[in-house]
Amino acid sequence: MEHQIEIIRVDECPSWEHALKNLERVLTQLDIEAPVAVKLIQSQQEALDYEFSGSPMIRFDGRDLFPVSEGKPALHCRVFLVEGKFAGWPTEKMIEDAINQI
Repeated sequence: MEHQIEIIRVDECPSWEHALKNLERVLTQLDIEAPVAVKLIQSQQEALDYEFSGSPMIRFDGRDLFPVSEGKPALHCRVFLVEGKFAGWPTEKMIEDAINQI
């Protein structure tokens, strides 16, 4: 089965590059061979269309790996809680755990 994997981002937020590297490492470790599409969100309408919850957003087979329950789609950076502190991207372990829960 081929997976659809996306990193969805905004220009103002450079954290997506770190998220992409971590995601690619996890995909290799899990022996998942699928291209990762990178989508740039440039308007509020695109944010609404993609149900964009902040950059970087990682979608695996159409599901946000780190769903946000509050707020509405908007053009902004996202933060992740990593070991009790805020970070701009998820760790490899966080990504692996999220994929394994799908």
